[in-house]
Amino acid sequence: MSDTIVRIRKIDNGFVVCACDPKIQADNRNPKKPYRNPECEYAFDTFEKVLKWLKANVDNLVPEPDDDAEYANSFDQATAEDR
Repeated sequence: MSDTIVRIRKIDNGFVVCACDPKIQADNRNPKKPYRNPECEYAFDTFEKVLKWLKANVDNLVPEPDDDAEYANSFDQATAEDR
């Protein structure tokens, strides 16, 4: 899903929310378990239910920072006193 946390699509009878399941992502890091596609789809008949689901799952939806993003400005921080 690249930089996307969730995708919301309108369908004839409601909405579909596409998001990565954090439990499946964690299982995929284990080399002894088979790889599974972490992207899941959740269907809702009203947008209010979409918002309720998003609010309930927001902590699980935000990905952990990868090493590149976490340390992207560490050189600038380390050399700030030298400038």
